[in-house]
Amino acid sequence: MEAMEKIDDAENEARMKRGELYYAFTPALIAQRERCKKACNRLNQETGDASRRRRLELWKDIANDKSPHPPQAATQEEDDILLQDVSYVEGPIKCDYGYNVMYDSLLPDPCSRAPFKLTLS
Repeated sequence: MEAMEKIDDAENEARMKRGELYYAFTPALIAQRERCKKACNRLNQETGDASRRRRLELWKDIANDKSPHPPQAATQEEDDILLQDVSYVEGPIKCDYGYNVMYDSLLPDPCSRAPFKLTLS
């Protein structure tokens, strides 16, 4: 138990974000994973018929992003245009913390024939 008491949560999380060796079972990181898991489950259950705005809300919940959304437009079509440059996310998705996410696919992008890589921080 003494080793756990010596772990600095801020430094441990910084090490994780830098891709260095870190201890994943601190109470803070366990809570972050549980929060993210619940948010991923909500996105995975709701995205079937969800609007672009709702998908954005669900994604920001996963990423724990508290920044404000653009104001909602008068119609669904106008709102979709307003949000056209915002990430579009479809489930199923699973990630540990919702930030510092690295996704590499073995499937090529059909337009470029180059591997697809997405990094979200």
